[in-house]
Amino acid sequence: MLGGVERVSLDVRAGTRMPWYLRPGQLVLVEVVERFLQGGIVSLGGQLFPARGRLPTEAGARFWCIVEGTAPEVISLRRLGPAGPGSPGASDVLVALDLPPEEDLKKVVQEFMRWRLPLDRREILEMAAALRGLPVAEREAFRQVRVWLKTLNLPEDAAQAVETYLLGRPGDEQADEGSLAGTAARGQLLLNRAAEAAPGTAVVAFALLARQAAGDVYVVWQKDNETEQDGALRFVIHLSTESCGSIWVVLALRGTDLAVEIFCEPTRADIIRRAVPALQEQLAAGGYRVHGCQVCPRRVASVVELVGRPTTAGYAALDVTV
Repeated sequence: MLGGVERVSLDVRAGTRMPWYLRPGQLVLVEVVERFLQGGIVSLGGQLFPARGRLPTEAGARFWCIVEGTAPEVISLRRLGPAGPGSPGASDVLVALDLPPEEDLKKVVQEFMRWRLPLDRREILEMAAALRGLPVAEREAFRQVRVWLKTLNLPEDAAQAVETYLLGRPGDEQADEGSLAGTAARGQLLLNRAAEAAPGTAVVAFALLARQAAGDVYVVWQKDNETEQDGALRFVIHLSTESCGSIWVVLALRGTDLAVEIFCEPTRADIIRRAVPALQEQLAAGGYRVHGCQVCPRRVASVVELVGRPTTAGYAALDVTV
């Protein structure tokens, strides 16, 4: 286990808010944004905090900390040391948390790191144990969804309902909510009402019903943090079709500029590619400038792979009835 005695305190009063998910004993990654004589500005969990204490001298430096306290106005951290050269890896975290270098633990840690979530030894072990009890084919989607839901401030029962929706499993609702459609509607409603974990991105989920396909649409909006102007708008569409099976479409839109990615089963890639020119013509006729339409013949485990940039992603507090 890495040691450390340097203390760093973060001021929560200066226009920021206390991350609701922080608790003592967690391992967190902190990044220096700006350095002052007695501290500086640091980034933690997608937010900026004034910091006091000994920090690395260069902006952009990252270092590990143990959370020691979360008072109403101050986050108390114990600095463990630099994250190491280059991007810190899951192996560093396993050492810091005194965990064995097992592949299943490493994958769980990587998913937590992808979303810049605090790392808790007990939580990692529990999730790895839950994964071992699932069929191999279901583990990747479960890991993605279960970790991503920790970026949302959801009660346990609501988180379970949203997980059921995102994984496409029938729920336990009674009467008219006993069907998969009822589960999806409830999961979408809870998802769209969830409080965000980090500012900057809003996501809304809708059901999609068409004559030859059914699925879901996830609308992802992200603000440009530098200009405070509207940034890219992204539509992640999941379709279940009779002719081509499961298809994921990502439409990245900024103004009238549009880029398209289509993820499909490898055996259906040629069919999709033949349809691309007609799709591009339809989009161009609608006034969009299409800058590429890429067909990716690979399986997508869950929507979490495609919803957006993990460094700032989080649900805005929305109340949308679907």
